[in-house]
Amino acid sequence: MHTLTDDALQSLLQLSGAAFPTGAFSHSYGLETVVQTGQVHDLATFREWLDTHLGAAAAPTDGAAVALVQRAAAGGDWAAVVRVDLLLTALKLAPETRAASLATGQAALRAAREVFPGPALDQCAALVTERRARGNAATVFGCVAADLEVATTTAVLAFLWGLASALTAVATRLVPLGGIAAQRLLRELGPRIRAAAVGAEARPEPELAASAIAQDIAAFRHARLYSRLYIS
Repeated sequence: MHTLTDDALQSLLQLSGAAFPTGAFSHSYGLETVVQTGQVHDLATFREWLDTHLGAAAAPTDGAAVALVQRAAAGGDWAAVVRVDLLLTALKLAPETRAASLATGQAALRAAREVFPGPALDQCAALVTERRARGNAATVFGCVAADLEVATTTAVLAFLWGLASALTAVATRLVPLGGIAAQRLLRELGPRIRAAAVGAEARPEPELAASAIAQDIAAFRHARLYSRLYIS
């Protein structure tokens, strides 16, 4: 039985918050494409897009990786950490999405070592420096969670909630959405995010996979948009 201390809770909130310097605010993960094509144009269509992204893309890849990396790092199995990180890189088919995960992950690694120093983060940094691992965002988050000694489901939930919050902030500017309506949407999606976290925490390494094909295509097309506000 894990008890989440106030310090660990505050650390997770800080790490997954918009103010933590990862550059996540610069990425839409293909959302900008579907906004420009009109597929996402209001609260209802964004809700459908975000629900699909969480359930079919983020949770079974990044969310599951957070849990796998946290358990492996806590147990000193760094070969497993490297394996999961490389597999996660390979599963990100669109170059912009892959680059976003690596850029935000490596930015998070630099900042987290200053803010949340710990042995798992130090070892993660060494693996990235040695080019044995790439340093995806989920990998770094899992290492911080290992140092904080929080329950894996809690760590995955914090990661997915942070992602949902960041993408909702993107949608408020792109669609656009009203601020209160966007926050109400996040509140309503709470049970779905929790369910996605529970499923991700239980997913074994051989079953890491994404099935949001239309979103992958949108991420590929983003690089060719005539005008762009976001990097991905």
